[in-house]
Amino acid sequence: LFILSQHPEHMQKCYEENLCCLRQKKTVIKYVSQDQINALPYFSMCIKEALRLRSPVPYVGRHLHKDIEVDGVCIPKGTDVMVLIDSLHRLDEFWDQPLQYRPERFSQEASKIETPTVIYH
Repeated sequence: LFILSQHPEHMQKCYEENLCCLRQKKTVIKYVSQDQINALPYFSMCIKEALRLRSPVPYVGRHLHKDIEVDGVCIPKGTDVMVLIDSLHRLDEFWDQPLQYRPERFSQEASKIETPTVIYH
């Protein structure tokens, strides 16, 4: 939500979407169901984009159970490796303008074209 607060135009769109989708007969709903959250596509895009920029898990570790080759370099079985998720989310080979907050990159239309398949789907 902090990242969203730094982008008032996106925050306003989320607010309007929430008002539209979460009102029933001119009263505001007290409890929100998962189905109602699923009916907030723009809010979902904003959350995914915030998670891309500020991952709650900046890296993950793995222990190799077999030899692997990465970019021509052999990494032997038994090696502990770290995958830097924060770095992957900022690579311009995967993301157009990776340092920009652009929730639209997670729209259904854009996801078919630009979002890597290993990210938040």
